[in-house]
Amino acid sequence: SNLRESVTIPDGTKNIVLLIVESFSAADSFLISGLNDRVKRFDQISKDGTLFTNFYSNGHHTEAGMIAILVGTPPLPFPGSSRHFSDSYRNLSSVPKFLKTEGYYTEFLTTGPLSFTDKGKFMLDIGFDVVAGREEVSRFRSAPRFAFDSPADGVLYDEAIERIKALLISDSPFLLTLLTVSAHRPIMDPLGRKNTQENLWDYVDREISRFYRSLRQTKFFDEGLLIITGDHRKMFPIQENERLRYGESAGFRVPLLLIGNNVQAERIDERLFQTSDIFSHLKAATHLSGQLSVAAIVPDNYSMLYTDGADYGKFSVFDGEGKAYRASVLDQVFHWDNEKPMDSGE
Repeated sequence: SNLRESVTIPDGTKNIVLLIVESFSAADSFLISGLNDRVKRFDQISKDGTLFTNFYSNGHHTEAGMIAILVGTPPLPFPGSSRHFSDSYRNLSSVPKFLKTEGYYTEFLTTGPLSFTDKGKFMLDIGFDVVAGREEVSRFRSAPRFAFDSPADGVLYDEAIERIKALLISDSPFLLTLLTVSAHRPIMDPLGRKNTQENLWDYVDREISRFYRSLRQTKFFDEGLLIITGDHRKMFPIQENERLRYGESAGFRVPLLLIGNNVQAERIDERLFQTSDIFSHLKAATHLSGQLSVAAIVPDNYSMLYTDGADYGKFSVFDGEGKAYRASVLDQVFHWDNEKPMDSGE
C-alpha cells in the first residue's frame, strides 16, 4: 500500500518546496560518490543541510519518479492497474491529497509540456490545486526553448521565487513542487557553449545555487523545508568507475538533500532510503537514527510507453549494501526469482 504511515512533517516545518531535478545522478556529485565533480555548487549547498548518500530512485523515467515521490509507492502493478501513467495510480492516496486534509495549498510547476504522458491530468487527479507547465505560464511561453522544446531551468526558478513570495503572505501552509527540464536529453546548453555533460551540469548546478540563494533572501526558511532530489539517474551509459562504486545499483542512485531550520546542517546520512518513502519518512529522516527504507524497489518497467509487456511485473529489491534480489508479480502472485533477502519474511 502507498503512504503506509501517511505524510510526516518535521517539527517546526510549515511550508515545503520540493525540487525534482531532471536526471540528477549521484555519480555527478563528488560529495556523494567521489566520482564526477559536475555539481560543485550543489555540494557546497549540501553543507547547509542533511545529504543522503544511500538514496535510490524507484525507476528509470520521470513518470516512475513522479509516482514514487508524489503517490508514495514504487510503480509496481497492482490489482486493477493499467500500464498507462495517468490511469494506474491517480485514484490512490497521494501526498497532495493528504496535505489538503491538513489545510495545505499545493501547486505543481514545470517548464515542460503537461500534455506529455498526460502529466497535467495526472497531477490534477492526485490532488494538486494548481498545475502549470510550458503553455500555462506567460513567462514560459515567451522564453527561449532548449531541451524537450522547453524553457531553461532558470526561467522556472524565476517564476517559482515570485510564487513563493506571494504564498508566504498567506497564512496557509503550502507545498510547491518544481520539476526541471534542462537536463533532459538531448544535451542543449542554455548558455550556448559546446553541448557536453560538463557544460550542461555546470548550467543546471549554477541555477540550483541561484535559486537557493534567492530562496534564502525570502522568509521561506523561517518555517520552510527545501527538498532537492532527482526523478531518476541520467539516461547515459553507466561508466566503469560508477559500476565499480555502486555495483548492480549504479543505475538508480540519485541525490537527496534536506535543508531547513530543524534539519541538521553539515550532516551526511548513509541510511538506506528511496524516493517512494520520502514523505512517509520525512520526519524520521531529520532524526539521527532509526530505519528509513526497509529496501529499495526498482521495477524493470511499468508502462506501455517503455515495454512490450514481457518484463511487466518484474523488479529488483536492493538491500542496504546495494545487492539486488530479483522478484516478480505475475497474475497478482508475488515470488522471488532466485534467492531472497534474509529479512524478507514471506
